[in-house]
Amino acid sequence: GTLTAKGWKLCLEAPLLKEEIGVRVRRGPSWKWGEQDGGPGSTGVTIPCSDGGWVGVQWDSGLAYCYRVGAEDAYDLSVVEQATTTPEPTTTTPTPTTT
Repeated sequence: GTLTAKGWKLCLEAPLLKEEIGVRVRRGPSWKWGEQDGGPGSTGVTIPCSDGGWVGVQWDSGLAYCYRVGAEDAYDLSVVEQATTTPEPTTTTPTPTTT
């Protein structure tokens, strides 16, 4: 069978593509910042950054820096799937959309 886009999302971490705040992230595909994040596998939460195309991260180590989310055509961060923190039922009923 062929892999659908949904299937890819489940097994691969998606890069953070825009300046979203409050997202749990780790180093992503364009990472070039050494050990700023506290080392491989470290995670943090995005915070506001003054520059467009960049987003700040408050790392669990306590440090905070700004990273590229489109600036220079680079994506320094990947979104961390937080399956364990907010368990959701396996079956979801679609909510009606009002236009």
